[in-house]
Formats: sequence, C-alpha cells, structure tokens
Amino acid sequence: ISLLGSSAKLPVGEDCVVSRYVARPLLIDGYKFDLRLYVAVSSFEPLRACASSRRGAAKEERSGGGTRPAAESRYVFEEGLCRFSTARYSDPADGGSAADADVFAHLTNYSINKRSSHFVPNADAADDGFGSKWS
Repeated sequence: ISLLGSSAKLPVGEDCVVSRYVARPLLIDGYKFDLRLYVAVSSFEPLRACASSRRGAAKEERSGGGTRPAAESRYVFEEGLCRFSTARYSDPADGGSAADADVFAHLTNYSINKRSSHFVPNADAADDGFGSKWS
C-alpha cells in the first residue's frame, strides 16, 4: 500500500488498485480514520440483507410471498470498527507533509500503522474505545 503524488508514478505492467485521495477529510482529534460497518447479505438476486438482532443472531419472518426481515431487526450489525492513522493529519494544500511522505498520517490501514512507533494496541476488549483501533 502506498501513496503516489501523480499517476506518472504508477507501476507499469502490474495490476493495482487506484483510488482518488480525499482532500480535507473528516478527522477525529486531528487523526484520519475509517469506519467498517457490517451487514449480513442473505441473497444477491434479489438483493436481500439479513437483519441481525442485538446479539447478532439473524431473524426473519415468513409471509405469504416469502421471507422478509423481522420488523424489530436491524440490517446493520450494532457494532463496527474504527481504524485511525497514527500521526496527526496535515493537509498538503496547507503546507503539511506531502501525500507520499507520511503514510502514517494519510493512511488508516492496520498493515501500515502497526509498524508506526505511535501505534497503540488495544489489549483489553472491555476498553474498546482506546488505541489505534476502536470497536
């Protein structure tokens, strides 16, 4: 995983995934973050998300035309994951670090940030709002 300042730096003859950099991102306490939300999908044709109860067990009701999620169920699992960069974000447009210079400020990937000297592991599941990954 890397940040490139221009398309001219793309590898030639290699498969890669490219995404556009988001300028002026939403921050939490000055750090970039990403969210992972979980949805159970029980069918793709037709698309049907299987609702989950508070404890994550799937619930569905049967009706004349087939199966549909129970009214009190939710499509999105109640818990998710939030990953943080390990260095404070500074916008390159405002004279901050160049996008390809400080991956710890611009990327939230665990595989990158676990190598940072500022990475804070969460060793206690009960304290899930602490460290570089929150759940």
